[in-house]
Amino acid sequence: MLVWKVHGWDGTNNIYESEFRFGSFTEKQMGEFLRRLACRHLNPDEIAECTRTRRKGEDCGLLQVSRDVSNGRLTLSVGASPYYTATVRLE
Repeated sequence: MLVWKVHGWDGTNNIYESEFRFGSFTEKQMGEFLRRLACRHLNPDEIAECTRTRRKGEDCGLLQVSRDVSNGRLTLSVGASPYYTATVRLE
């Protein structure tokens, strides 16, 4: 069965861990879930900076969803430190 393995990291400390059936979240929904988890660690000014309208090509970065596919695995990540990842795995 495919699952989303979600982890939150603050440096090398695991601050969050959970597992969800792959079909319970689309990729877009999982990215939004990670953004919401990461947003909890931002101050109001940082949230405003990530929310405001930008010109094309501008990016805040703090809440950007990064997507990586390697070794047949999809991994989404959001944040700097702390940061959150979600990886699709076969369990």
